[in-house]
Amino acid sequence: MPDLETNLEPVIGSAIPGATFSWQRVIELTNQMLQAAKDEEWESLAQIEEERRTLIYTHPPAPPADPAGRAVVLQTVQQILDIDRQIISLCQEGQQVLAGKLHSLRVGARARQAYGV
Repeated sequence: MPDLETNLEPVIGSAIPGATFSWQRVIELTNQMLQAAKDEEWESLAQIEEERRTLIYTHPPAPPADPAGRAVVLQTVQQILDIDRQIISLCQEGQQVLAGKLHSLRVGARARQAYGV
């Protein structure tokens, strides 16, 4: 099985002449997104995700011609998807926490209103 760390750079490709696409950069951004989700830094997560999306859609990679390169890209994409699933899970947990806090605030507001406070 190809080693991601040492084999990513040879499979850099681009559909746009002169533009570069780096799978390594996509992985770096994805890991930054995971850390932001773990830290509950939702605004930072959104900003990093926007940067990653822009990189992918602005300079889409051309598929590698050789089978070994395709295997590395497939493994890399799988790694990104695995991390994305972790991010989604953390976001869902965060959403539940925030929904609970919002509910508590609404109950408190109704109580204050009912008691004229």
